[in-house]
Amino acid sequence: MYPGFIPFSRGSLMMDTVLIGMALILPALGYSIYRVRQGSYNTHRIINSVIGSTLLVVVILFEIEVRLFGWRQQAEVSPYFGPALFWVLGIHIFFAVSASIALVLTFWGTFRNFKNINGNYNYPSSYRKSHARLGKITALLLMTTTITGSIFYYMAFIAI
Repeated sequence: MYPGFIPFSRGSLMMDTVLIGMALILPALGYSIYRVRQGSYNTHRIINSVIGSTLLVVVILFEIEVRLFGWRQQAEVSPYFGPALFWVLGIHIFFAVSASIALVLTFWGTFRNFKNINGNYNYPSSYRKSHARLGKITALLLMTTTITGSIFYYMAFIAI
């Protein structure tokens, strides 16, 4: 396990990368939503494809690190180490798993229902309303995942 880069933190490299990455994804997601409301469907598609691909790679690397090296040894010195920390972790995992499922469903529905016509995805589709609703749920779940992950990170790896 490699040490992280966030000052005054006991987090590992991947813990820090996921924390910063999730914080950066939210503005990108917001910009993507703004662009789709402006009618830039291809820009929306590209941004969300990059977000989804990046999340997939980073989460896989993060899970490998956690499974190989754990995280508890860095968190044991925290005053929150114990039931409170594990409750926050449980809540975070609930949102993270829910966000992952929603993200997969959003992408799966998109690839099944929006077809590329002459390099453009901007055309009427009966799936558009369902996609917008699922996209809002996914964005909200990604936001709650980031918030709960940040709280967990502080409690486990920064608090003294």
